[in-house]
Amino acid sequence: MKLEIGKYYRTREGHKAGPVGLYEKATTPLDCFIGDVFIGNSKDPNRLWNADGTHRHHHSHLDLVAEWEDEMKITVDGKYAYYQDPYTQVRILCVDRNNSTHPILSLSKEGKVEFHSPTGLAQYLPDHDLVPLQEKLPDLWVVVYEDGGTETFRNKSTAEHWIESSSFKPKLCKYIPAPDQTS
Repeated sequence: MKLEIGKYYRTREGHKAGPVGLYEKATTPLDCFIGDVFIGNSKDPNRLWNADGTHRHHHSHLDLVAEWEDEMKITVDGKYAYYQDPYTQVRILCVDRNNSTHPILSLSKEGKVEFHSPTGLAQYLPDHDLVPLQEKLPDLWVVVYEDGGTETFRNKSTAEHWIESSSFKPKLCKYIPAPDQTS
């Protein structure tokens, strides 16, 4: 995701943030955005984010995870996760529109059941609030050649095969884990 000036976004905790604008005091203003976070009827002003929506000071609960929709429309076939683990999909068992306080029932991979408000807030455990499922970046393998050139691969076996079949004789192969997306 890339932030856009003037838009509102949803924080990892499900709060409305924005409208975002460029933070002009930053050394690289195109990479730093400023906006407010709305929690209930109060406003937490002047929060900073990187262009990808991660909180500038590593407060992961303030990461911007999706564009704001005035009403999060949770459906049985949607892709959601719990706030505590935004990379593991949970299953929405039912959405009971007759229950106005906690109409959504979810089931985790471990078999835990949770009730949620219409906006996805968990009834019992705040770290089980529903958030959009996040795609985890892959780990990478980088082959470095003697001349400084590189090749990047998504898995070790492909990188090793490339080393064996390459006529350029790589200098080394190193593992680079995916960046931590929760901080």
